[in-house]
Amino acid sequence: MQFSPGSQSRLFSQAVWQRRNAQTRGALQSLLMMHPSAIVPADFFDGSSEHASAVTTTERTRSDALNGVPMVPGVRPPPRGRVNRPSAARNSPRTCRGIDWAAPMRVPHAPRRTPRARAALGTAASLAALLVAGCVTSLAQHAAFARAEVLPRAAVPRDPGDTVGFELRPRVTRGSEWIVEAGGAVRFAGGTPYMLAGFTADGTPLRLEALVRPFPGDPLSPEGEARPLLRFGLADVGAVEPFDAPAPVACIAHREIAAVTTSSSFSLGRRPVPLAAERRRGRTVVTFQSPVAAGEPRAPRVRATLLETAEGRRLLYAEIVLRYGALPLEPVGHEVELSVGPEVSAPFGAVVVTWATHGVHHGPFEVHRLHVDPSTLRETPQPLGVPRRPSGG
Repeated sequence: MQFSPGSQSRLFSQAVWQRRNAQTRGALQSLLMMHPSAIVPADFFDGSSEHASAVTTTERTRSDALNGVPMVPGVRPPPRGRVNRPSAARNSPRTCRGIDWAAPMRVPHAPRRTPRARAALGTAASLAALLVAGCVTSLAQHAAFARAEVLPRAAVPRDPGDTVGFELRPRVTRGSEWIVEAGGAVRFAGGTPYMLAGFTADGTPLRLEALVRPFPGDPLSPEGEARPLLRFGLADVGAVEPFDAPAPVACIAHREIAAVTTSSSFSLGRRPVPLAAERRRGRTVVTFQSPVAAGEPRAPRVRATLLETAEGRRLLYAEIVLRYGALPLEPVGHEVELSVGPEVSAPFGAVVVTWATHGVHHGPFEVHRLHVDPSTLRETPQPLGVPRRPSGG
């Protein structure tokens, strides 16, 4: 039996069409077995070419993958390739609607991963989980430290210049290591000469001492701005945060009774005691001699007042910030004079609080005391030929 070239072409197209329909139906049956919720018309598997011809389209959208039949969520659209690439000859017997039905069909599937790729992916996921967990843990630890309990809870009233000990009990993970930096008016208990110390959370509280001051603001700030009580941070993180809770201290009621004149000069002298009192031109002068250290000549910052407390105690309170600079160029020492007028004849106590700063670093505060009775002081004569610097600020 002989066939014309046209009939041979039609028979070939029909054979290819039937084979393609069989492949399409098999693939969709497998898809329905994996995803029973997929919606497919009831007459899809009856062998008609109306639905089979629209199994794969040139549009890469899930809604059009089955000719309007929505795909199951999670199933990838057909990959780009020969399945979705229209043939150049749209009127060819092998093509229909721009689709090459003779090309092998590609069923959407997940890309295969080699064991090395799976191991690398697992390692990356583990590292990401550890990083996220570490960040969350670090933030939680900082938040727990910021809510640390301060004992005593109530403020303790004291005279200016007194120190009040208190405890900090952070509820953080046992064994965690912290870096704590004390503020200007706070120092570590036990005579620690540093403002930065390590703290290990082992159940022992952090013991500190707070200075009672009649002045507001931070003593180390030239503008007198407020600063936190201390700063803290995990030792392995490096970031620090302020501890905003106030110190449990309160300055008792007082009033200023006289002005205090201050003056300062550079001096390399050494005295057995840092404070001394004398009578000069009818005024009572309290002199503070600082220790000599290598640094740069810079004038100290002085703030002083003579006040009387509600209990009747008189105090000459002064704060001196000794600035030695950042570079150890030469020996530097300071001599600061605090003088009150002749109207102050009753005894009073001199309280001088000092800080030694080297650049941006500073040590803990030190408190020096001296009892002064102007009536027992003798007038210090001024040597001839050596003009005495007037006690003017």
